[in-house]
Amino acid sequence: MDAAPTTAADIAQLKAAVKRLAKVDSVAATQRISDLVDLGYNIEEESIIRQFETEIVPLFHDYVRSVATRKSQQSEETVNFTVWTLDTLMNVGTEESGELVAELIASNFGAESSIWSEVFSSLDPELPTFEPVDILLRKSPPTGMMGARSLEWNNDLFFEVEPDNLHFFDSEQGIEQLKKWLQPVGPDEMDHSFSAALALGFIKHKSSNSAFELGYAHPGYDIQLETAWAEVKSAEAKRGLKVLQDATLKPYWSETAKNYLIELDHEADIPAAALEPDFAAKAAMMEWLSHPNGLGGAPETIEPFDTREIFWPLLEEKVPLYLFKFTYRFNDSDPFETAYRLQGGTMTWSSFEEFETPPTPEQLYLNHCALELSRTPGLDESEALPVSKAEALKILREKNPGQFTGEIDTHEE
Repeated sequence: MDAAPTTAADIAQLKAAVKRLAKVDSVAATQRISDLVDLGYNIEEESIIRQFETEIVPLFHDYVRSVATRKSQQSEETVNFTVWTLDTLMNVGTEESGELVAELIASNFGAESSIWSEVFSSLDPELPTFEPVDILLRKSPPTGMMGARSLEWNNDLFFEVEPDNLHFFDSEQGIEQLKKWLQPVGPDEMDHSFSAALALGFIKHKSSNSAFELGYAHPGYDIQLETAWAEVKSAEAKRGLKVLQDATLKPYWSETAKNYLIELDHEADIPAAALEPDFAAKAAMMEWLSHPNGLGGAPETIEPFDTREIFWPLLEEKVPLYLFKFTYRFNDSDPFETAYRLQGGTMTWSSFEEFETPPTPEQLYLNHCALELSRTPGLDESEALPVSKAEALKILREKNPGQFTGEIDTHEE
């Protein structure tokens, strides 16, 4: 049966199918059960929904319990399909479905399965399945990977709506678990310290002070900043505001710290030095280079290469532009390479091009100008640039008298 039931006969057929599958111990049977429970999403007739809930859903409950209590070790696929079934039951099931989910959380069933993230994401206070799971998670927050996934979901929820209920980990037991996650871990261990530090911003329990101290003592500066964000967020900013202010003056962390202060309604507390144009340009450049599309981290060295005001064609006004020169390598065994980055204009750009001789600032401005003028919406970037360097140079010279003089290479590669 592959279509949602629409009649009592369909319900009878579905019931027979589930009972047949319940007698089979195989991955295929578990997968088929997860497919059949999905049919509940598409039932429209109210009377059929009631029949589905009273006659079919209990059979799914029995099946899941039978899988969870099998003495033989279950395969990863079987566990994942079973947890998928729980996820669907959270949406189409009954209060008893919520009790079943709470039961399996308490038993730590399939704790390493990534599908638990989906189950926690399906928690909805408007559904009858919500309350049993909510009560369990508040009374006894899970540990390990399952706990980490519930933590991530609860953090996301508080970011979105700031619910009236307490955070799942807002208890003495929950804070003790957060403190464990705030401890440094080995290279082969899962690190949940960022999520734990973030959660502190939503915790009201009086015993959270010791967790903040662990966050500030963490060797990862990103964890220290997240702890500072959380402390300011929780209105317990004994040192968090100063930590964030200091971070705005570190080029690699400045953009993150400024964004945190703005988010926390502390924009007025951003130090003036962090907003100074030259420093802000360098900080913005460092943020872009740290992105996976850039270097994925800080460059080895960085220095200003050129700064000037130029009438920029696409902006149709004179603007300050900043060129930076930096060295980098992607692997420790590689030699360091030199590259250039322009901050300003209308698009982010770094040149990892190799030059036979060191380029002049004018050459780099020209290269970028031609690139910007050519990158129109819908353009196939594999084709030749519609605007040549020679054309771009002509525009730059017309709009910037006294600049871009002398011989400038317009060779197209």
